[in-house]
Amino acid sequence: MSHKKFLLGSLAILLCVGYLLWLVYQFYAWSLDSLPLSPFGWRALPDKAPSTQVLYNDEYKSAAEYSLTVIEKHREKIGAPAISAAVSACGEVVWAGASGWVDLAR
Repeated sequence: MSHKKFLLGSLAILLCVGYLLWLVYQFYAWSLDSLPLSPFGWRALPDKAPSTQVLYNDEYKSAAEYSLTVIEKHREKIGAPAISAAVSACGEVVWAGASGWVDLAR
């Protein structure tokens, strides 16, 4: 009986410690605007990422350029290898853009 109590107590302590560590991780992840990254398998990305866009309606050219700039900056801010977005109006795609790398291994 005492063996079961010991195991349950140990499990309760481990769960409490895990919960507290999760709170610390969330603090660093969101309040400091950077995620603590694992040192295993980390690969630094070049500063300039390739970007592409397809504009289906020339009426939105200035908005398309602005949108591509916004997703480039957002990709850099969150540290993602790639990000894409598309806009549709009245059931038709108006613009599609992407910033980043398709294949990180190459």
